[in-house]
Amino acid sequence: MRYKVQLILFAALLSFLTFSQGVKAQNNVYVGANAGLNMGIADFSSFGADKFHPGWTFGVIGGYQLNAVWSFEASGSWGRMTMVERACCYDRNYFLGSDFKRYKFVKDGAEGYYYNDLKNQVFLQRYGLQANMNVLGFFRNASIKGLKAELSPALYLAGTQADILRKSDNASVFSCINRWHLGYGFNIQVSYPFTEVSSIAVYSGFTQFTGSPIDGMPMLHVT
Repeated sequence: MRYKVQLILFAALLSFLTFSQGVKAQNNVYVGANAGLNMGIADFSSFGADKFHPGWTFGVIGGYQLNAVWSFEASGSWGRMTMVERACCYDRNYFLGSDFKRYKFVKDGAEGYYYNDLKNQVFLQRYGLQANMNVLGFFRNASIKGLKAELSPALYLAGTQADILRKSDNASVFSCINRWHLGYGFNIQVSYPFTEVSSIAVYSGFTQFTGSPIDGMPMLHVT
């Protein structure tokens, strides 16, 4: 079976806030919330031929701090992306027929839409498990006490709902294309405690999904 993947990039520009309960004592459980921008690449892309289309995401986390190096987390996040035709395909006049098939050449009067007249909105829900490795935890004499720089491999289950729209008036062409995906990826995070029970951080990362395209389009690009 052909292996098909999609790439989703997450880059947080807003702060990540964690409220921990007695990390220095016996209870190392913590909870928190995050928010930021997301970007996607499938047949359509947030990096479109016309301009960049950033999306948004927010989520919640819960974890356990094992020691100075390792912690483990469960997370859930929700967001939306707007995606359009890529620059590499803009002049190729791909056509989405009313039969939901892609055509390179179409006859006059054919029912459907050219790719460069379309966009899609993708709603994403993503649930994951990840391990966080604080690379600064290997150094006892870290220059800034409490600072963490974490690398976090992760596994995900994600659901997507894609709505394909006309750019001109946002009218729906095909709607509610629902799919589920397995995913894997990693995050990079730098955090600093600003009180004894809370910390703030910035993070970035990516997730790669298996299965059918997240944008709902007939698959053209493999990644």
